[in-house]
Amino acid sequence: MTKHFGAKTSLEIQESHMSEQKNYCTTKGLGWAFLIIIIGMVGLPILGSAIAYPDQCKQSILIPCLGLGETVR
Repeated sequence: MTKHFGAKTSLEIQESHMSEQKNYCTTKGLGWAFLIIIIGMVGLPILGSAIAYPDQCKQSILIPCLGLGETVR
């Protein structure tokens, strides 16, 4: 292997670029994404059933009673 004075090989250039890279977190925002997905998959169906079936809110512990099925006199 010959030595080039002043010229870098492609391997040396690649190694120097890798050492200059900064570390960053690849899972940043993953908690927020999971929270949004969980709310969409769990919270919205519960809220939808409370709106669609207000008369069954006292029969289920999951369906909140919002008072939408009551008639106003």
